[in-house]
Amino acid sequence: MFSDIRKEEWIYKECVVIPDDASGRVGAVLFQDNTHGTSNVAFFDCEGGFQQCGTYAELAEEPNFTYLGDGAVTFQLKAENGMTYHHTLTISMDGENVSFKAEDEFVK
Repeated sequence: MFSDIRKEEWIYKECVVIPDDASGRVGAVLFQDNTHGTSNVAFFDCEGGFQQCGTYAELAEEPNFTYLGDGAVTFQLKAENGMTYHHTLTISMDGENVSFKAEDEFVK
């Protein structure tokens, strides 16, 4: 599905299946947008429709993209000082209204 919507500047990193069909989504793709300097997640429905959200941060060398359940994915980002941290992104939908919740967890 990602290859059908991919732009040249979008660099695929990893994907996960969403087995619980949270918010009508069946999978998610993690990618880097080299034009905007963002790390993004596209959440796909079974027909190839998608919603995406991103953050202005660099992906870690090994992002470890993981589905947590209930519409939440987590992956590793790299801070400006080079340290990696967990970024969790959750999608929720109410009819046609789409919401994203982003949370960062820095390891001490």
